[in-house]
Amino acid sequence: MSCSFFIVTYVVLILFLFWYANKLENKSNNQYEQYDQMNALGDDVTESSIRVLAIGFLILTLAMILMPVFGLSDFSMPLIAVAFFIISFACGIANGNGLSKIGKVFNKGALQLAPSSLLILLAMGIKYIIESSGVMDTILFSVSEHLKGAAPISAGFFMYMFVFLLQFFIPSATAKAFLVMPILTPLGDIIGVTRQSVVLAFNFGDGFSHLLYPTNPALLIALSLAAVNFTKWIKWTILIQAVLFVITLIFLFAAIHFKYGPV
Repeated sequence: MSCSFFIVTYVVLILFLFWYANKLENKSNNQYEQYDQMNALGDDVTESSIRVLAIGFLILTLAMILMPVFGLSDFSMPLIAVAFFIISFACGIANGNGLSKIGKVFNKGALQLAPSSLLILLAMGIKYIIESSGVMDTILFSVSEHLKGAAPISAGFFMYMFVFLLQFFIPSATAKAFLVMPILTPLGDIIGVTRQSVVLAFNFGDGFSHLLYPTNPALLIALSLAAVNFTKWIKWTILIQAVLFVITLIFLFAAIHFKYGPV
């Protein structure tokens, strides 16, 4: 089931990229804003700075893989931010730029990221308020009461949509799993939804929704770095988001119908 889903999703995404690339080709270039990021540190980018950039990101990638091993997952975002700063500073020095020019470029970039920083703080604030006030416990209890006695297909759809909507308030998949799975799993046993199907509903609801809500700090950071506002991002991707939503529903209903799980 999982293998078939990944194959179908991969094919759909490839077709979407081909379609979108062809759509962009058919439009004049002056309709799109051009961002000259390569000239941010100067007109000439040296091989030394490119080498430093490649080595820096290679080290950062390895560090991100090892962070869970050393129990640093909770501090991953600040550590990655510090690493980006160090890599950027090293690239500026390797490119032959002085401290004053690097400072000016840093200030310009910080000003561009300032609005997104406020949104990120608001997004993190939503999670803190809901969890610290105990509102999440009330929501989970209400959901569990509504699921009792429901048909397996209806219960699976309800689980999917609940996790999908909960993503707006809690972007962290781990936090949602700790909150939701201890309730959804026994409910699935009572209703007749296999545990594998419950996990599938959770994964689908928590999956592509990471790229849909403005309360996801990682998405806002990525859009800020790419100089793309959230409204334009939704306009560009809403079609593929809708297609993925339908595909995941089909696979979830099939899993519930065929009682997906160990024989």
